[in-house]
Formats: sequence, structure tokens, C-alpha cells
Amino acid sequence: MRRMQSPALISVLGEDDMADARLRFSGWHIPLEHWEDYPCWEFALDEEDREGQDETTMRPCDEPWITEYTDVVAAYAVGANGDRFPAVVSLEYPDRASANAVMIYVDRQFGGHVVECSMRDGRWTEYESKPTWYPAWTSAKSQAGLLPVKIVTLAASKRTGVPLSFTVADLA
Repeated sequence: MRRMQSPALISVLGEDDMADARLRFSGWHIPLEHWEDYPCWEFALDEEDREGQDETTMRPCDEPWITEYTDVVAAYAVGANGDRFPAVVSLEYPDRASANAVMIYVDRQFGGHVVECSMRDGRWTEYESKPTWYPAWTSAKSQAGLLPVKIVTLAASKRTGVPLSFTVADLA
């Protein structure tokens, strides 16, 4: 399957060089402008030795479906008050049918304030205080009207044809 490439990227690289065009981002920090074209992402572990890349470097998956190779998928979070926010979901290994973490961009922009929740022992949790290494982090509890928040992925499961959907109702 050949992906649609941006006209700006084609004009810079030329049509013949598109196979060499790489979208690579470290950690979960995939800029929002790539989510519609590339909703599913995987860790580029086989490229870890390349300059500027490490074990957290992600690349778009070959398919726009959630498959056994998908590690992270773009999503939307709908707060209790009806506000909609971009989000990214980390998928549980090996089934890829459930989430183990979610990041919600509460400022609706890449680089803005982020709520991060993780699944621990069957319950959703978040950091007890702002991590010093994560200056944009904010508590879900401090975001009026956010909880409970419904998360729906932009991509559907290839097995079921249905997007992953879940609710974070309270935090431990």
C-alpha cells in the first residue's frame, strides 16, 4: 500500500526519492499534523543505531489499521463537558486490543499541556506530582470537565474493523 505524501514533501524531494522520506519522532511526541495521514505508529527499533534515533524513536506503520505491529495510535478524547482533545494511545502488548497508557493534549496543540494516564493493576493512574523532566504535564484532576473522558482511536483494528474505545472514569 502506498501512502499519500504531502505535496510540499514531494516538491522538495522529488517523486523518485519518496521511498527515502522518513517521518521519525522520539518518544510519544508525534506532531499532531501527522495524525490524520498516519494514525498508527511503531517503534523503529531496527533503526536504533542511526544518528538522532534511539529506542523511543517512532515511525508510521505500513497500514492505517491497528495491527500486531502498532505500538501507538492517534485518538480523540471527549471530556465529560463535551470538549474534544487530540490524544495518543499506547497499546498493550501482545494483543493490541487494549490500552496501557494515554496522553491527552489539553491545550489542543503539540507542545502544550499534556495529561498522561497509565493503566496499573487494572486501574488508571497518573503521576502524583509534576515530574521535573516533564514540564508540560498537568493533572487530569485539575482539568475541570475532563473526567470521565472517553477515548476513541482514529484507526480501527484490522481484525474487527472497529476503533478502540474506552473511558477513564477516575484515577487511582
